[in-house]
Amino acid sequence: MNKNVTLLTLGLFLVLASCGPSHPNWKKKGAIKTVLILGNSITKHGPAPQLGWLGNWGMAASAADSDYVHRLAAEIHARDKTVSVNGTSLVGLEWQLGDYDFSKLDSFKTPDMLILRFGENVNDTTVMSGGFIGNYDRAIRHIDPRDHAIKVVVGSFWARPNTDRMLKEYADKKGYIFVRNDDLLEDASNTARGLFGDKGVAEHPSDKGMRMIKDRIWEKIGRFF
Repeated sequence: MNKNVTLLTLGLFLVLASCGPSHPNWKKKGAIKTVLILGNSITKHGPAPQLGWLGNWGMAASAADSDYVHRLAAEIHARDKTVSVNGTSLVGLEWQLGDYDFSKLDSFKTPDMLILRFGENVNDTTVMSGGFIGNYDRAIRHIDPRDHAIKVVVGSFWARPNTDRMLKEYADKKGYIFVRNDDLLEDASNTARGLFGDKGVAEHPSDKGMRMIKDRIWEKIGRFF
């Protein structure tokens, strides 16, 4: 074999070897130690007595350990108890288009896995020309400027076809994991209808719906733990 070709091949191998471990696709099972889950009221909502909601977890779940964040944490900890799992709501990211205060994200340190579950509060009619996906992308880059984390993009639980299509296209373009949720609404038992007087609260996932959301996400990320 030509000596120059051999050296070129060796050089390319060394470059790939040095770059590989930092890329999400190269992560080994058990390497993830911090998981950050960001979303809206389905992820976490404080007490709102005027709505008949008294919890401080994923809205409409009957208890904290029944929302999708806590259920997902339970799945992860069943395999690795050392993983830190945190979930919180980013109020305004979906509708404060152009004037969202990204300094709110300063306290979030680069996680090993970043799960984003948004879409319900987006205007699906104007989303294509609005700034939602810009906010979404900037939030990711603000939290993970080194592009270190495995990114998981979760679609809307409610009927948001344009929003879900945009999120899917965004995830595909970036090479992120995409999780579909919109078809879960086809089964009314996945919602909390009849359990709350306020229609907005009742449209949130029931305990069953939260479990289904967790199952969809876990199906895509379980292999990393």
